[in-house]
Amino acid sequence: MWKNEMATKKRQSHIKVFCALCAFLWPLTVFAQNPATLTGVVQDESEAAVAGAKIVLVQQKSSQTLETTSAATGTFGFDVVSAGDILKAEASGFEPYEEILTIGSLETKPFKIRLKVGSVKAQVTVTLDDEEEVNTSDSNTTSMRISDNVLAALPTDTEDIMPLLDRFILPGTQGAEGPTVLVDGIEVAEIDIPAAAISRIRINRNPYSAAFQSPGTGRVEISTKRGRRSHYEGSFAIYARNSLFDARNAFAKSAPDSDRRFVQAKLAGPLPGRQSSFYIAADRLMDNETAVVDAVTLSGSFMANVPTRERRYRTFTRVQWWPTDLHTLFVTYDFKDKSRENDKVGGFYEWTFAIVWRREETDFRP
Repeated sequence: MWKNEMATKKRQSHIKVFCALCAFLWPLTVFAQNPATLTGVVQDESEAAVAGAKIVLVQQKSSQTLETTSAATGTFGFDVVSAGDILKAEASGFEPYEEILTIGSLETKPFKIRLKVGSVKAQVTVTLDDEEEVNTSDSNTTSMRISDNVLAALPTDTEDIMPLLDRFILPGTQGAEGPTVLVDGIEVAEIDIPAAAISRIRINRNPYSAAFQSPGTGRVEISTKRGRRSHYEGSFAIYARNSLFDARNAFAKSAPDSDRRFVQAKLAGPLPGRQSSFYIAADRLMDNETAVVDAVTLSGSFMANVPTRERRYRTFTRVQWWPTDLHTLFVTYDFKDKSRENDKVGGFYEWTFAIVWRREETDFRP
């Protein structure tokens, strides 16, 4: 008797547990088999509507992807949604959102997506300028830099680069003596070094810069090259031009004589001990041209081809020494030899006004 009562109570408890499980699992079965409609709104952390957000629904059963965009009020909707689907949201300036839909979330009307403000990430790359470059425009963001590669690629005369630089300098800031020219931080009268020795040209275009007597827009800063302690390098080039290869001038009986030869060389590398280096650059110009004189004298008209001759020889030497990793010392030596015959002749000026001059200069800067 007692055993029958215990069996009856046990069966009743099993029935109650089964009924409870059915009551819990029945809604899951209904929602899993019967897709629902989802309407929602996209908001930020202050509950303000986010318009233009991209909403993506990934359906687990069919593996299909549905996309929509939130309206101006932040609202959106999908017609076919089931429990277990993945809902994603993206918007500019916010972190990505992703959630797996459940029965409880589908019953919430409207479904709210809260987007968190995304963190701003920026990558800044700081590059160190050549530690040997001496200039006063490092902190000036408006300065313009011309490297030796750019200078060689420009369609300009590398023997005289000042006409090119004049295009970037304001005429009103030059003064009567022209722009201020600095070579390795030292003010010079003109740019008179071989082009092969120029490493970088910097033009400070800040009119309020007052590091020197001229404003920034009237100053040119040149940094010369240095030898490397790791390897040797050098080059040699010859440029020639002769009137023999010139086209005939239809308005002249003969082509004016012209013979121009330009030789350029450089050599750089380490000195013994690997604690110092040297850099040597040199060029030589031999220019034989002809000036056309068409003048009216007391004895009548005078026309002639007058030969003009120019010779120029320039050298630049730089020796650099590193006593420590943080200190460096360098010495530069320049030599220039220029001469010209029948200068200023041509046009209305004949031999009477010809000028013959020669100039030699030597600069030593520790």
